[in-house]
Amino acid sequence: MNSFGMWYQLSSDNNNKRVSSCSDTGVKPKIDLHVNFWSLEDIKTHGKIKEPYLDIGIKIENHMYLEQLVFYCPFRCEQSNIKDLAECVSKKNNANIIFNDDCEIETKDNYTIVQLSNDERLLIFPISSVIKKPAQ
Repeated sequence: MNSFGMWYQLSSDNNNKRVSSCSDTGVKPKIDLHVNFWSLEDIKTHGKIKEPYLDIGIKIENHMYLEQLVFYCPFRCEQSNIKDLAECVSKKNNANIIFNDDCEIETKDNYTIVQLSNDERLLIFPISSVIKKPAQ
């Protein structure tokens, strides 16, 4: 396969009332995928960034209905080449730039809530807290 792919599996947890009501109400997760390809060779980066990179953001509404979310990359990607930007997004200045809004930031133990001016709340967490070992 030479294409990126993303798919999900709905939760079948009958102990979670919100999840079990998913089939009753027709509520399903809504997923927005944001992909940016950055090539910064013409920008002065003090030698830190020499290779182009792919920036992927996934916004999920009703995430509690998901059992699994898979993002497929059509090439081998070493763990050492993956940089989690959750910590960057958790800083007010960065969040304001990324979301083009005046954000409020609330940081908890292992996640951050970014509140936008339209009262939308985004849960930001490190991928290491949820990612399983990548396919070999």
